[in-house]
Amino acid sequence: MSEQPVPIVLFPTTHEQENPTFHVEASVADAFLEFLKEKGFSAWEPPQKIEKIGPDHRRVIELRLEPETSQDSLEDLLGQFLSLHKLT
Repeated sequence: MSEQPVPIVLFPTTHEQENPTFHVEASVADAFLEFLKEKGFSAWEPPQKIEKIGPDHRRVIELRLEPETSQDSLEDLLGQFLSLHKLT
């Protein structure tokens, strides 16, 4: 029995990447964007389709947030969304 691939991955900021970034499977991207808006978060730039395809050939969307967005709050929101939509 194999595990389900995680539909959303949060990449933290680094010295090269100032914006926290999510890679979101296209199938849940709209719901995740709406969830973030409801929680008062918005994208730093419009979501971008990534040429790279995720596990099982699923299309992935890149979503960058404001540079000052707290990593801890994003991890918490990600957990809430995954739990709410039973994706864990």
